Amino acid sequence: MAEDPKSRYDSDEQLINDPTQDESVRQQARLRQAFWQARFKKMKKSDFIADNFVGLWANLVINSSNVGTFGGKRVTRKDVEQFFKQPLLQEAIKLAGDSAEALLQAELTDSARIYFSACKTDSRYGSYMLGIMKLKDKEIAGKAAREAANSILAPLINIGRPAWSDQMIRAAWHAWQLVFTETPQLLDDKIHELDVETARLINDIIAGA
Repeated sequence: MAEDPKSRYDSDEQLINDPTQDESVRQQARLRQAFWQARFKKMKKSDFIADNFVGLWANLVINSSNVGTFGGKRVTRKDVEQFFKQPLLQEAIKLAGDSAEALLQAELTDSARIYFSACKTDSRYGSYMLGIMKLKDKEIAGKAAREAANSILAPLINIGRPAWSDQMIRAAWHAWQLVFTETPQLLDDKIHELDVETARLINDIIAGA
């Protein structure tokens, strides 16, 4: 998908308005635009476009510190359920029909890719001691793998695996592989370090993708 939300929208708009394109191509562009409307939000009095799906991953990581408690699990599950209940997202899913699962999976994977790309390149994420010491590339990958396993994948198992959790787990795993291409095994290693049942469930979900 296009890195720039506006260019992505404009590209699909061109397809929709091009009478030389096959109707199936134009319809897929319409459906992608419906998910665009659910994913991106133009900020008032600014050119900035917020990515709600990237926010989903960031909030999950933030909430994960409390997911080991009953209250923490409840808050985490509630936050993600509210995300998927958003009217614009529900409208996009309904409009997409049989294509909804694949289109939603694409948005989740793409947004997770952007989240992990930010982890890989952000100077604050890749440093310690108040930014004085910079982590090496493999150390950054290890930190991101540990975070993905402990703060994203495991919480999605521990909150009871509602319908959307399997898609999020597959999206996060695939996105991590797309970003950290030099060390693809690191995330699997961190998953292996989780408790046996959680690791088994995560691997079963990934294998079934």
